[in-house]
Amino acid sequence: MRAGVHQMGGKLHTLHRDLFYPAFLGAVLFEFSRSIISDWNAGIHWLWFFSALWFIAYFSAAFLSLDRADRKDFGVIPFFANFSEIGLILYISISIALVKYPESFKYRDVYFNWIAIPLTAFVANLYSNRIIRTRLSVAAAACGVFGLFFARNSLYWYIALLVVMWGLLICYFITVLEEWPHVIKNDWNYLGRLDIQRKHVDCLLNFLVVIAIVAVSFIGYLIYYNLIS
Repeated sequence: MRAGVHQMGGKLHTLHRDLFYPAFLGAVLFEFSRSIISDWNAGIHWLWFFSALWFIAYFSAAFLSLDRADRKDFGVIPFFANFSEIGLILYISISIALVKYPESFKYRDVYFNWIAIPLTAFVANLYSNRIIRTRLSVAAAACGVFGLFFARNSLYWYIALLVVMWGLLICYFITVLEEWPHVIKNDWNYLGRLDIQRKHVDCLLNFLVVIAIVAVSFIGYLIYYNLIS
């Protein structure tokens, strides 16, 4: 009985990793790229661009998290939680991409998804033995709650919250990178063969922190400059 459950978990995990994620991400990238190409001559609206790009980047982060899931315990609950998560990402990304006038898209839709996506990810992680990055998830949901109930239609509050969300997303990727030496050593024992030293990884992470600060500042500058120009 238990073996059958484990076998089903492995199949559900494979279904997500090899079918749903590539298919959903392909649809998102198609609409995003098509919108950029069609509006290229008119110029890119940076607020619209970085709003949609955040969800696309998070899609990659969600896939990295899925890849660390316990295949044996990936049952029905994490399957549907994961499906809800990528469905929300697909919906909001394409909704932003399809907006004819980028400045007119509804901030409340973005705020709602900033709340809903961490919740679905939390359920999926909880029931598949994945690492739960509680602080980052709570911070992201808090940004969504603040935006939904307090910032509402304020353009400048939205810009500030979007920059914060980019910072949180970059921090997420950094924490994933920090797992690399442990994953390599404990799971595949490649550490010695690849001659990867911890100090080299630490230098890489410090470099990425600097890049993250610069990137978030640059995002904020582009959005603000685009709005006042």
